[in-house]
This record gives sequence, C-alpha cells and structure tokens, in this order.
Amino acid sequence: MHNICEGSSHLFLKLKSLCSQPSYCLFTIFTCIRTHETHIKYKARHLFNIAVTAVRKISVPVDKAIVMIVEDMQAMRMMIKTSLKHMGFRHFAECPNGYEASKRLKLMNVDLIICDFDMPEMNGLELLKKVRAEERTKNKPFIMLTANSSSNLIHECISAGVDSYMVKPFQPLALCKKVNSLLLTPVENIA
Repeated sequence: MHNICEGSSHLFLKLKSLCSQPSYCLFTIFTCIRTHETHIKYKARHLFNIAVTAVRKISVPVDKAIVMIVEDMQAMRMMIKTSLKHMGFRHFAECPNGYEASKRLKLMNVDLIICDFDMPEMNGLELLKKVRAEERTKNKPFIMLTANSSSNLIHECISAGVDSYMVKPFQPLALCKKVNSLLLTPVENIA
C-alpha cells in the first residue's frame, strides 16, 4: 500500500471500515490533505472515491442484510452479534447447530453466514457442504470459526468452498475486519 500520509495504514482502515459514513472519511482525508504535498492530494482523493464506492458482495445495504450466526455457545453468538451491530448490521438469524441452520436456510434468505466448526448434531463443515450444494445458497459468503488451527481442517474447509475462516479465540475487531474484507471489493494497486 502506498504511504498516503502519516499513519496511512490507520487512515486506510478507517476508510475501509467506515466507508458507510462518507462524512467521517472526507474529514479524515481533508485533515490529511491540509498537511501534505499536492501529489498526495490526488492519492487521498482517489482512495476516498474507491472506498466510498466499493461494491459490496451482498446485494442489499448492510443495515438490511440478514446475517446467520451458527454457534452452539450463546455467549459467542452474542459477541458476534454485538460486533456486527457496530458495523451497521441489524438483522440476525441465530442457530445453535448446523442442523437447525440447514432447516432455516430452506425457509429464509440470508446474506452472510458465520459458522462455528465444532457443534453437536451437524458440524460447520457439513453445513458448509450443504450450503454449497444448494443452488439458492451456493454463493453466500461463509466464514468458518474454529478453535482448531490444524492445517488439515483449514484445507478441508477451503476445499469445501469456505470464503474465510478465523481461529478462536479472536477479538471482536478482528471479526469486523474479516467481515469487512470479505464483503467489500479489495482496494488494491492504488496509484
């Protein structure tokens, strides 16, 4: 990534995670522009335009999207839900296992699935395979959560079509960054 101004990594994260709030992004960039050279202005404006107009991989605005959280531990479901609320998500479907999620996916449309790997009745990998086998759900973004960092397990999930995975325990901010990077088109090669 090019160095746009002091703390450009910090600026980039603010832009990427808060691009739904353009006035904040604009303020951050103009603060940066005031203190730097003219050629920097173009890069900052270019980054701002890309970040604000980023194409989401979900077809609805974040505040209208439905996130399915599949996790057998209620405390973990609550932490995930609270983290996503800070990103602007408002609608959630919570399931304690893959079997329940599989039944609910037949009755409702969701925009993102966040799923634990190790659960009773049907684990996350089995649910992932069912999701990818169904025409209606095969392209839904799917994040797998696991306490097991085994490379074999991760390889199995990737082979089954997982979009992303996180190893537990993780910080809420890390989850937000993962969701953000999954749902937003990557901002790369900024000239």
